[in-house]
Amino acid sequence: MRVFLIIFLLFINIYNNFAQKVALVLSGGGAKGLAHIGVIKALEENNIPIDYIVGTSMGGTVAGFYAAGYSIKEIERIAKTRDFLEWLNGTIHPRYNYNYNQNDPSTSLISLKLKIDSTLKTQLNSTIINDIPLNFALNEYLAYANGQAGGNFDSLLVPVRFVAAEIFSQQQVILSKGRIADAIRATTSIPLIYKPIKVDGKYLYDGGLYNNFPVDVAKETFHPDITIGVNVSSKNYSTYPENKDEVLINEGMLYMFLSKSDTTKLDSQDILISPNVNNYTAYDFNQAEKIINNGYETTLLKINELKLKIRRSGDSSELAKRRANFYNPQRDFFIKDLQMQHLTPEQKSYVYKILTPRRKPRTMSYVKKEYFRMANEEYLQIEYPAIDYDKTTGNYLLNFFAKRDRRLNIDLGGSLSNREINQLYVGLQYKFINYLGIKILGSANIGTFYNSGLIKIRFTPPSKFPYNINLEAQYISYNYFRTTQLILLDPNPSYVRQNNNKFGITFNTPIDVKSKLSISSHYFYNLDNYYNLQVISSKDTTDKTTFDGYVAEAKFERTTLDKRMYSSSGKQFFLSAKYYNITEHHYPGSTSAFNQNYLQAHNWVSLRATAQKYISISSKVKTGISTDFAASMQPVFRNYTSTIINLPGYYPLNDSRTLLLQNFRAFTFIAGGLTQSFFLKRKLELRFEGHVMFPIEMLNKNSLNKVFYKPQNTQFAASSTLLYWTIVGPCAVSVNYYTDTKKQLGLFFHLGYLLFNKRVFD
Repeated sequence: MRVFLIIFLLFINIYNNFAQKVALVLSGGGAKGLAHIGVIKALEENNIPIDYIVGTSMGGTVAGFYAAGYSIKEIERIAKTRDFLEWLNGTIHPRYNYNYNQNDPSTSLISLKLKIDSTLKTQLNSTIINDIPLNFALNEYLAYANGQAGGNFDSLLVPVRFVAAEIFSQQQVILSKGRIADAIRATTSIPLIYKPIKVDGKYLYDGGLYNNFPVDVAKETFHPDITIGVNVSSKNYSTYPENKDEVLINEGMLYMFLSKSDTTKLDSQDILISPNVNNYTAYDFNQAEKIINNGYETTLLKINELKLKIRRSGDSSELAKRRANFYNPQRDFFIKDLQMQHLTPEQKSYVYKILTPRRKPRTMSYVKKEYFRMANEEYLQIEYPAIDYDKTTGNYLLNFFAKRDRRLNIDLGGSLSNREINQLYVGLQYKFINYLGIKILGSANIGTFYNSGLIKIRFTPPSKFPYNINLEAQYISYNYFRTTQLILLDPNPSYVRQNNNKFGITFNTPIDVKSKLSISSHYFYNLDNYYNLQVISSKDTTDKTTFDGYVAEAKFERTTLDKRMYSSSGKQFFLSAKYYNITEHHYPGSTSAFNQNYLQAHNWVSLRATAQKYISISSKVKTGISTDFAASMQPVFRNYTSTIINLPGYYPLNDSRTLLLQNFRAFTFIAGGLTQSFFLKRKLELRFEGHVMFPIEMLNKNSLNKVFYKPQNTQFAASSTLLYWTIVGPCAVSVNYYTDTKKQLGLFFHLGYLLFNKRVFD
């Protein structure tokens, strides 16, 4: 009898060891949650089994991909990619971000998006990050596994639960079925950062609001024998963190919304793993490799305890076999059908024509490219894509949730300077869509030196061959009378005021994602007021020269520059050909050598080509190279002043367009420059620039202000700039030098962007 009892107890012990079920619980914590990848990596290498998995927030993201059949190596690779950072930051990858439909750069500093409802009430857009890239990526990566499991999270490679929050009733929600992508988006929807999504008719937010360490969910749902809890949330302090507050304030949003991780839910037989990620913030996703390694190394220190409590050993070959049978890594699958929700028949027609290729299958890569093109155009407010896989037919379905974008965009900005070139900027943009996408844009710059107004109506047809047509009216005024007062050596100010009005049409189409071809035709009317002498009296009157006529232009542009101004990476190429047909009218003033009015017709052709490229010497040193070429058959107008102020100009430095540099204007010239940037700190930069211009012919004037040509004289410009990037744009102080008879050495300061609309003759 005693022998039988011993054998029975031994059998029970062996059975319990082999029957042990293990649940893995992964807490939230933003970028710190990447440590979960290292934890799972160490568990797999040491054959620690994972039978169930539960996650919140970033823990839910790692849990979802692992349960869907992705190997830990694949998850680690994804977390280290640039794509992963772009999903989280709301950045659409440059390969999908078409330049042809973007607005021209402006001095905008703040952009407000107001939602307009059917009663014309407005509300400020309440989220910070654009979730379109993240939403699409989750559906693309997880649709297959979701179809394999039939929407049942218990039927995935590893049964999984996600914890979300329903803020109206202030309850946690445990997600056990549906789309994996929906569950991950719900559990990572940090309030005010990402939009919540609806699951089963309810808007859900980040699960960390009510349960950031869901050990209780794992125990109550799966009843495991042992629970491994991984807590990366080190955000709560019993006293004020005086020595860390400057760093921690950057992740203040998480401190407001994520509840404390309660590690007391673990029992004595359970294991707690706490990677030391205190040196990282919740936004340090660019430190993925270090955070993952931290989780890996911390888990290795726990291996003996894990093996002591978990006697059952996982079979890595069996797991790999199950994963291979469950998971299909194919990326460029076919979209068999499209369904659209919340759209009118006209809007559905617009979407269908874009997403359905002519005589081609709907591959994932094609649909993705066109989907992001529509997102960039912003005619539709894309709420959420849902990609479903039917394992019985092997077909994919794209369910497209969108509605008309009723947002009114308001842009505010401008610039401040130590010279009288300060300006304010206001821009408005409104979009609507039926069979066409229509965008109405308006902007105004107001200042002493520069004023402009622009109204543009853009039509975007739904076409496999993307293009848009723009009707536009523009007014520009440059006043050089008062902009040179603080040039250090400037005894001869410029008395010139130029007004430019144009009305016309422009056709834009992409050559590739970053290149566009533009063809335009405009009627224009220019009015120039100027004195012909440097010393004038209060009784003197200005000469007036008007130009009215037509200009046609063909333009090619390609750019990958990283900033609107003071770029330090990327490249740009611009090529333009223009044809002018105009009439010149001259009305002499008191300083003119002429007494009679003058009328003359002109036509000519001009070419312009510019290029620049930035090279990274090291992480702290960048070099930029630029070239500029202009060739114009523009005729000599009636006098020297009206000719020189309308010649092609070379604008090498940050303030060049605010100065009337006569030596840097010529019919034909070749120019180039070199920029050296030294990054002293993350936002502090020291730049040195040197530029040279070789005019083919230069103009001079006699005592009667008539034109004659003088020999070529090489021109130089140089600048030293200390630059700091503020929340409202660049703040820079420069010492600038030009080999110009009027403006040579100048001290220049500005805050904000110095950008100007181009005149017809530019």
